Amino acid sequence: MLVAMVGAAVAFALRHKVPVVLAWALATTAVLTLIAWPFVRGYGRLTDVPSALQRNYALGLIVYLMVIWLIAVAVFAVGRIRQRRIAQKAPS
Repeated sequence: MLVAMVGAAVAFALRHKVPVVLAWALATTAVLTLIAWPFVRGYGRLTDVPSALQRNYALGLIVYLMVIWLIAVAVFAVGRIRQRRIAQKAPS
């Protein structure tokens, strides 16, 4: 509930100031980080019980966030290029 309220407040504050694709990337980053935080920090992990689930969760989170932001920047760049081409073709 708290995350939804914070998300709504941030969306309202950034409305018309940040492109939609960058707001999407920011929101996705926040949600993934919130979900992955206990795994990254290792909460509940027992040092004396080896498990097949002992992975580098921090590296996994970083890779996912890099993919998200690369997609967002690419979509943003393509949108800007298209806007410029349309503006150049439009009669003055």
